[in-house]
Amino acid sequence: MYMGAYVRPRALSDGQDLIDIYAIVGGHNYNGDAITDSTAFDRYLEPVPLNTWLGTPDRGRAPFDLSSTAAAGVLTPPGRSAMHLINPASAPRGLILLAPGGGQDHTSPGVVARATRLADEGYAVAVVRSLNEVPAVLAEHPGPVGFWGLSQGARVGLPLLAAEPRITAAVLGLADGPIASAPLVTAPVLFYVQSDDDLVQPDACRALFDALGSTDKTLIENPGGHLDLPRTSVEESVVWLDRKLAEK
Repeated sequence: MYMGAYVRPRALSDGQDLIDIYAIVGGHNYNGDAITDSTAFDRYLEPVPLNTWLGTPDRGRAPFDLSSTAAAGVLTPPGRSAMHLINPASAPRGLILLAPGGGQDHTSPGVVARATRLADEGYAVAVVRSLNEVPAVLAEHPGPVGFWGLSQGARVGLPLLAAEPRITAAVLGLADGPIASAPLVTAPVLFYVQSDDDLVQPDACRALFDALGSTDKTLIENPGGHLDLPRTSVEESVVWLDRKLAEK
């Protein structure tokens, strides 16, 4: 049914399967996933940029495990690094993986503000555009690990959070999927919703929050559109992440 698609079934507990579909159609990358208890697959594909991550084999449920991004037709744009590491002035207290929103990188003002504030707290910050870089950076940082990603960054982060046990706290939001990864996320989550979001339906964002498997999760809803997240959220999220990582 899908030309040029990669399909990967993943066994879960209770006789269910997590089915992942990766497709390249008309030069655009698509991915979709669903938990199913049959061979039928009728979920729609979510049109988001395809990112891949080489999952931990012994967990057996990493949604993104293509052999390479090159095999999937995903390449880092010329002149744009797949990862940018920001180190604190002293020995790092831990690592934060920061996934930028769509069209952003380590030079974007919002990313710079968050990364700088986290570095001020003593954390190394890896601004990751491709999750292929994650295993190597995790290996280099043995301390506690957190994740920060909104909008497209949250879409990238959810499958990673579902598969990587070292990530013990995450800031997410402004996204409505991938919904199938949400029940597998068990780390504490701080989740943002904009009540007048013009890009992602607020009800869909709330549904994603409800679907998270975390027993420790907090939803913060602010007025305004997708791009109107209050500046105070930077300090708020940094304080929350620092507190959660310090508990580990």
